[in-house]
Amino acid sequence: MRSAAALRAETVQALLAGGRVDPVLAARRLRYELDRHHVAYVVWSDDVEGGDQYGLLESAASQLATDAHLGPPLVVHLGGQLVFAWAGSRTPITMSVGRLAESIRVALGSPGSGVEGFRASHREAVQARRVAQLSGRRPGSVTRYEDVALVAVASADLDLSREFVARELGSLAEQDDDTVRLAATLRVYLEEQASPRRTAQRLGVHENTVKNRVRSIRELLGRPPEERVAEILVALRLARLTRGQGAGDRSREP
Repeated sequence: MRSAAALRAETVQALLAGGRVDPVLAARRLRYELDRHHVAYVVWSDDVEGGDQYGLLESAASQLATDAHLGPPLVVHLGGQLVFAWAGSRTPITMSVGRLAESIRVALGSPGSGVEGFRASHREAVQARRVAQLSGRRPGSVTRYEDVALVAVASADLDLSREFVARELGSLAEQDDDTVRLAATLRVYLEEQASPRRTAQRLGVHENTVKNRVRSIRELLGRPPEERVAEILVALRLARLTRGQGAGDRSREP
């Protein structure tokens, strides 16, 4: 006879595949109500090994639901050093996450309702995890899909993303300290609607320093950055991912 865990995993995979699944039968097999609000999340670790791997991750997933004042979650292990989880409620969910163990990482989808919300929230959680891995998020971190949705969509094809970054930023995508500082200044400058004064206030530098950096930025780009604000802001965010893991933190330097 199949184990309860195997049947649960099989049922979840069928739900996620979008096949014809009886939601009442699925809920009975899962011991988890589908006709309500859900939030999906992924819990993983690169440090957990051995026989306690699943138990530790399952415990972390359960604790997240408890901290958010939700009922017992549905937790499924489909292989690897990660678990997929869903927590449900009869009322709309606002998922808050407390302090995590240092070895644990979490990626959250947006809340949704019903079977389609069950699927959609999971898809978002998986994409949030992908962005977290690409950007080298540290253990103990939480990545919410709503915070990285733009980058997740734009980086679905990494080869196209790298070409886009190269085309929009040119040499401004280099990784040396001076260029990284210029790129960080450009991001704030565009977010502040090209105001040197407000940019200087956010970065904690003199306004003339910002003006000099913007002058250098225009020389590197070969055009005024104000002409393609949306494209450049997306390219700057994508550059953190396409550089490879571990570069995300440095790109925030002023």
